[in-house]
Amino acid sequence: MYAGYGIDYIIQFQKALSANVDNKNLLFTHAPQAPYFSRKYYHDKGYYKVEKEIGHLIAWYNIQFYNQMSTSYDSYESLFVKSQEPFIGTSFKEIMDLDAIPLHKLVLGKPSTP
Repeated sequence: MYAGYGIDYIIQFQKALSANVDNKNLLFTHAPQAPYFSRKYYHDKGYYKVEKEIGHLIAWYNIQFYNQMSTSYDSYESLFVKSQEPFIGTSFKEIMDLDAIPLHKLVLGKPSTP
């Protein structure tokens, strides 16, 4: 469940896409779910691997703090300060504190409707 096998595909796809787009004024962004930033599950993989290998091709990450089929990010504390099980270490602050991704590339995505 947490193997992150799709990360290598994402890296290969982004490289191919960037190499084959003629308009170099386009910006590429990604919108991964917050758990893909979990060091508990992905260690040096997940979106940390994406940033390390192809971060120069990505303008920003609009992190989805929704669609996890849980209530993991349903309070100020769990969304901004310290996340809860099962997605430990994935609150916005915890992702920022790792210094693995430049702060100017982190965007918080949260729906405004219930």
